[in-house]
Amino acid sequence: MSTISPLDAFGEWFESLPISVREDISFLSYIPLQKLLKVDIDTFDSKTRSDAFLDWVINKEESYFTTVGKLLIIRSCIDFFIMQKRGTAEGWDETKRDHELMLEKIPNDPKAPDGIEETVRGMLEKMPFRSKQWIKAAETWKNLCDSNLSDEALHAWMDLQLINRQN
Repeated sequence: MSTISPLDAFGEWFESLPISVREDISFLSYIPLQKLLKVDIDTFDSKTRSDAFLDWVINKEESYFTTVGKLLIIRSCIDFFIMQKRGTAEGWDETKRDHELMLEKIPNDPKAPDGIEETVRGMLEKMPFRSKQWIKAAETWKNLCDSNLSDEALHAWMDLQLINRQN
């Protein structure tokens, strides 16, 4: 078992990712959490969303109990909303098909926003590169979840915090 704290492990993992991946994780994790946890990372001045998100996640001023709860929620959100689809070749194949279908429907959709066709084409062009980034990020995420963010590691870290608190 690693001696690095789950907060530091998450921070190191997150900062090792390409900025575009960090920004997407921050945004996609933030959507379900903003009202549930009453967090507003959009209000942080002079920081990117990913920096504000990371600061919020690794806040070392919170109790160990709150920290573990937050990490469990973050772990679940990242797994469910992001990695299950973006972390596999099959997920990217499905995304590509969805975008191609959008391109077919745009000319017949009177509600399609101006410029959406170019945006979707641009996304399709970047997809081979982005899919490689995301699949690699998913592999490192799985390693993190199997080690420092595993239930066993989180229990051990909580126990250590409790012992340190009593001494």
